[in-house]
Amino acid sequence: MKENSVSLRTRLLFVDEDENSRHHFCENLRDDNLMIQTVQNGGDALERLKNFPADIVMLSINGDGPTLPEEIRTCVPGAFTVAVVDSDAPEETVKAMKLGGL
Repeated sequence: MKENSVSLRTRLLFVDEDENSRHHFCENLRDDNLMIQTVQNGGDALERLKNFPADIVMLSINGDGPTLPEEIRTCVPGAFTVAVVDSDAPEETVKAMKLGGL
């Protein structure tokens, strides 16, 4: 009888509009314990999460609306969401925190 195996790999979804950023993110985080998928924007992220229930979602808040972190939590309630701020401006950091990211 064949035994069913459960993957203990952490599923991570990285959302960034820049293709080079997505590529380098994957290259720098190669790990046998991670399953990484990337998408370009928030709409693609929500679509991907239907079939890839990520444990961690990292996203840039620059181009996506303020409701995206909440929409992600609705789609995958247990997901840990990290909002990446591509700016040194304190107001952008505050904005990310208000959106529920870390």
